[in-house]
Amino acid sequence: MGVVKKVIYRDDSALSSPRHRNLFLDMEENIHIHYRDLRIELSRAEFEEFSAAFNSQSKELLQIITDKNYQDGVLANANQEDVRIWTESRLSTDVKYHPRRISLEDCGDGYHLHYRQYKILLDDIDFRELTRIFSSVDIDAPYARSYDEVLQLIKDNDVDFTLDASNVPGKILGLKVAKYHLPKVRDIFQYIGFNTTSENNIRVYEGEVLKVFVTHDEFKVPADYKKIREYSDSYRLFDFISKNKNSISVDDINLIKSQVVDLYYTVKSGTVVNVESDPECWLYLPATKKVIYPYSSSGLSGAKDADALYKKWSALVALYDIGFIKPTKKSFDKKYQNELYEKILSTIKNNVATKSAVERVWIMGSAARKDMGTYNAPFVHGRMLKLGSDIDILIEIDPTREADVPKDWHLINTMSSNKCAVYHLEQIPIISDIGYWENLLPHTPLTQHLIDAYVYFPSRGFSKERDAFLNRFKAICIYDRSKEGVIHSSGKLGELSRIVAEHYPLDDVIVEAMNVSTENEVYKVYSKQGIYLLKLFKVSGNYPQSRVEEHVFYEFDLIARLVDLGVKTAKIVPVKTGGVLKVNDHPALLFEFLPGVINKKPEYDIDAYSRSLSSLHLAQINNEIELPELFTFKDTAKIWLDAYPGYLELADRSESLKLSFDIMNRVYDSVSDLEKLAKNSKGVEILHNHGDVASKNIMIDNGEAVFFDFNNAFYGPRIIDVLDGAFELSMAEKYMDEIDFSRFHVFVDSYRAYAPFNKAEEKNIHYWVVLLGLIKFTKEIRVMVSGDKSGLREKRAHAIANFISSLN
Repeated sequence: MGVVKKVIYRDDSALSSPRHRNLFLDMEENIHIHYRDLRIELSRAEFEEFSAAFNSQSKELLQIITDKNYQDGVLANANQEDVRIWTESRLSTDVKYHPRRISLEDCGDGYHLHYRQYKILLDDIDFRELTRIFSSVDIDAPYARSYDEVLQLIKDNDVDFTLDASNVPGKILGLKVAKYHLPKVRDIFQYIGFNTTSENNIRVYEGEVLKVFVTHDEFKVPADYKKIREYSDSYRLFDFISKNKNSISVDDINLIKSQVVDLYYTVKSGTVVNVESDPECWLYLPATKKVIYPYSSSGLSGAKDADALYKKWSALVALYDIGFIKPTKKSFDKKYQNELYEKILSTIKNNVATKSAVERVWIMGSAARKDMGTYNAPFVHGRMLKLGSDIDILIEIDPTREADVPKDWHLINTMSSNKCAVYHLEQIPIISDIGYWENLLPHTPLTQHLIDAYVYFPSRGFSKERDAFLNRFKAICIYDRSKEGVIHSSGKLGELSRIVAEHYPLDDVIVEAMNVSTENEVYKVYSKQGIYLLKLFKVSGNYPQSRVEEHVFYEFDLIARLVDLGVKTAKIVPVKTGGVLKVNDHPALLFEFLPGVINKKPEYDIDAYSRSLSSLHLAQINNEIELPELFTFKDTAKIWLDAYPGYLELADRSESLKLSFDIMNRVYDSVSDLEKLAKNSKGVEILHNHGDVASKNIMIDNGEAVFFDFNNAFYGPRIIDVLDGAFELSMAEKYMDEIDFSRFHVFVDSYRAYAPFNKAEEKNIHYWVVLLGLIKFTKEIRVMVSGDKSGLREKRAHAIANFISSLN
C-alpha cells in the first residue's frame, strides 16, 4: 500500500455488506468487466491489451504466491517483501470511453457513481451515507502533530514497530522500526512536514510540538510483529460484534462460533479447562480472528459444565441475532461436480434405496444443481460444524414399512416445516484437505458432505405439503421402487440378500443388519412373502465351540417338534433343498419374525412369562419329544463347575469380591459332585429346556409371551429353566439399579400356579437354586475378567452371592 499522509475519514462498518458476488464480462455499447459492485468500461483494443497483460501477470504472480506460501493481510507476510509484476505493464491504448467524466445517477438498481470509465453501484443507504461523509469531511484539516495523532498515523500505515525505551507518553515518541519499513517512516514524516536530523545512529523527526526518535530493529521478522499485533488490539467479544454487526463477514461470524463450539466439546470431553465461563467476559482479536477466554481458577469439565456454558452462549447468539448465518461457499469445478454427483447417486442407491422401508428417493438443492462446494469457514448449525454442502434428499417411506425405518438413521426432528421428519444418514468425504480445520478445531466432530434426509411417512398425511416442497426445490426422483424394483447393496448385505433369495422360497429379498447384543450375526429379512429373521451361528452357548453346527441341527429339530405340539415360537423356514444353510462356513437358520415388544427393563409381565414357559414344558410332559440326548444339563454343569476354581485368585482384587467368593466357596462342595446331580435328578421332570429364560428372549404380543432363541437349549431338569428365569428376571438384564431378588420368588410361585412341581422337585429345590446360582456366579466372573468397564458383571455376581447367602 502507498504512504497515508492523513486519514480524512475511516469507518470500517459505515456501509452495508456487499450485495453482489459476481465476476463476469459482457458486451453492449462497449465491453464491461463486472466485479462485485464495480464495472469497468473498455474498448475492444483496451480489453485485448488488458486481457493479455492480466493473463501474463497473473500466472507469474500465482507462481510467486505458491513458491513463497503467501498469506493474506498485513499481519501475515505481505509486509516482508513487496512484489510488483511489471510484465507487459505499459498500456499503449488510451481510455476511450468517458476519460474525464464524473457522474452521479439515480437508477433502477440503485445509485451509480461514474468516475472516468469506472462505475460503482451503491444502494440507497450506502449512497446517502457516502454523501453525508463527503459533506462532513475537512480535506484542509492539519496533518498529524501531537503524540497520539502521529502514533495513530504510524499504525494507519501498517508499520511494523514497537515503542522504544526513549518513549515518553504524550511528550516524546520513541519508535523501534523494522528495517524494511524505515523508508516508509521517512516518507510519512516528510509528507507531514517534520524536520529530519540524526543523533548517534538515531533518526530524529521534529515537528511543531513533538519530537520522534526512530531506531531500527535488526532482529525481529514479520512473524514476530504479527504476534505483537495480535494482542495489541483486543475487544470484548460482544462489543466487537455489536459495533461491527453490519460489516463483519458471514465467514468471520461462523469462525467465531466455531471456536466456541470447539470449547464446548473440549469441556464436554472431560478435560479440565480453566477459562471464564461467562461469554460476556470473552475477548476477541480482530487481527487473528481468535476468541480469547480469560483465565479462571474454577475449572470447567464434563457434560454438565459444557451444557451450562453453551446455554449462556446460545442466549447471547439469539440476542445479537447471529444464529443461523451461512458462510460463503467455494463451488467445485464442473468436472468434479459431475464426479461427485455420480458418487452421491451411487451412495444413495447402495445405502438408502436398498433399505426395505424406502419406496422413493428425491434429490434437491446443491446436489441436484451440481453446485456442491466447501465453505470458507465452518457452517455452524447448532453444535454441528459443516465443512461442505449438504446433500439434501427426500425419502418416501413404504406405507407398510413405516416401523422399519433403519435404526442407524439419526433422528433430528420429528416434524419439520414441510411436515416431514428430518434424519441425518451418513457423510461423503470432502475431496479437499480438511487438516487446517482439524488442527484449528481439534475437539469438534467435523461434518463433511452430510446426507440430510427429509423422511415422509404416509400415515401422517400432508401429501400436498410434500408435493409443494418437491416442486418448490425442483427435486429430481433418483429412485422409485415401483419402477426399478428392489436394489441389493454391493456389500455383505447385498450378498446375503442374494443367498437368501437363492435358498429360500422368497421374492424381492432385502437383508438388513439388526443391532442386537449377541456375538452371533442377526439380520432382518424383508420379502414379498413377509418379514423374517436370519441368524448366523458363530459362537456356542453352554457347550464347546466345536459343537456349534451340531447344536444348530438340534435347535432346528427341537423347534420343529415344539411347533408340532402347538408351542408358540418363531418357526424355522426350511431351505429349498432341506437341511441347514451355511453362509461363509457358519450354519444359519431363517426364522419367522415375531410381532410384539421385548421388555428388557422392569416392570416385567411375570405372569405372562411363567404361563408361556409352563406351556412349553407341559407340551413335552404330555407328549414326550423323541430326540437324541446330545446336549444335557450335566454337560453344561460340568463346564462351569470345573471352571469355578480357576477364578478363586480373583478374590484378592477387592474386599467385596472376597466376601462374595467366601459365600460361594461355602456352597461349592455341596453342589460340585456330579453324582449328587444325578441323584437329585431322579424323579424330577426331564425335558428339553429353553436354556436362556431372560426377558430379552421373550416377545410380548397382546399380553401373550412367546419364547424364541433356543441357542442354549439342552435336555435336563425343567426346574433349571424355571430357576434360570427367576435369576434373570431378578437381575434385570443390564439395568444395575433394577436388581431385585423379590422377583425370584414371584416368578417361581407364578410358574407353580400353572405347572406345579412334583415331590422330588419340591424336596430338593434348595439344591437346584444353589447349583444354578454357583453356575451363574461363575459366568458373571468370567465375563467380568474378559472386560467389563461398566461394573455390571461384578455387581450381578455380588447380587447372586448375597441371594445365596440369604437362603442359608
